[in-house]
Amino acid sequence: MLQRRPHLPVVSNQLPYQLLGRLYDPFVINSTSVAHAAVAEASTHTQLSNVKNFISHWKLDHTLMTMANESIKQEMANESIKNGVLIVNTIPVLTSLLEGLSKLPLKPASLYVDLEGVNLGRLGPVSILSLYVLPQKVTYLIDIHTLGHSAFTAQNENGDSLKFILEHAKMPKVFFDIRNDSAALFHQHQIKINGVKDIQLMELATRTGGKEYLADLEECIETTAPASENEKIEWRYLKDRVTRLYEPAHGGSSKVFNERPMRPEVAQYCAQNVVLLPALWSVYEPKLRGSSGSFWRSQLHSAIKERIQQSQAINYDGNVKDKARGPWADIEYQRELWNEDVLDAAMNGEVIYSDTVDV
Repeated sequence: MLQRRPHLPVVSNQLPYQLLGRLYDPFVINSTSVAHAAVAEASTHTQLSNVKNFISHWKLDHTLMTMANESIKQEMANESIKNGVLIVNTIPVLTSLLEGLSKLPLKPASLYVDLEGVNLGRLGPVSILSLYVLPQKVTYLIDIHTLGHSAFTAQNENGDSLKFILEHAKMPKVFFDIRNDSAALFHQHQIKINGVKDIQLMELATRTGGKEYLADLEECIETTAPASENEKIEWRYLKDRVTRLYEPAHGGSSKVFNERPMRPEVAQYCAQNVVLLPALWSVYEPKLRGSSGSFWRSQLHSAIKERIQQSQAINYDGNVKDKARGPWADIEYQRELWNEDVLDAAMNGEVIYSDTVDV
């Protein structure tokens, strides 16, 4: 095993790989552990080249050099997969990530979105836009607080912008309860969100019990998400921890979403809220397919459209008491009307709602 040299002074003007090298006696190195020990000793900001230079500094053989390179690359890859989160706080990085979004698969939906902010809504500003790109397995935390309105209007070479993506009717964006997010986008950034799929309404549409009240994200994850109990425990712990940071009832403030640099737990919380959405989509969306789901697909389209229209009203209030009520209190009446329309259409050889129409 690598053994430390005792009592070595730190020389501040040395390069990182030289500092790293001074920690070890080159004559007692066990070659099978050098790569992992080097990575463990290095700070999180130490670059791959620094560790490579540490090995070169001591003139270790080529085989060991290759082994270390591959081990370090694997460590870095594993860390990237484990975290899978990129904070976007510069325009060049933002326009770069926009490059491929317009070419992503439409089925299943590729983009999962959530917004956090200070009392987010018609008057409350957007702080962070979380964007999970399913085909890439990467979450982008777009720092709206830092970038401002330019985050939505900055264009790449193809003319694509975040505003263009959000308003594109044919590019599905999956949200959980679009209302306050839509209000903030419309009233503060003049964005008319389109192509929305709302997981909260999908849950209500596919629920077998009563439909008077909506479920929140926590209920959906606890009851229907195909996640392990350990994953749910981790989710609960993080949610509780961050809730205490932003809920006034716990002594917190939503201004925590404006703190820079972002707190690690806040970044993880924002990412987690979108990473879990594809799992919920996979539970609800299959139940809405085919002719048996056509009634509820039509109801979903109408309800989402109504939510967006309400959120864009000049007097929209995202904190009203009846916000937890579902939109289908008179669903039996709506079902009767639907059946009559279907019957009339069938008699005339028409189809009023295609089985192929998406959720």
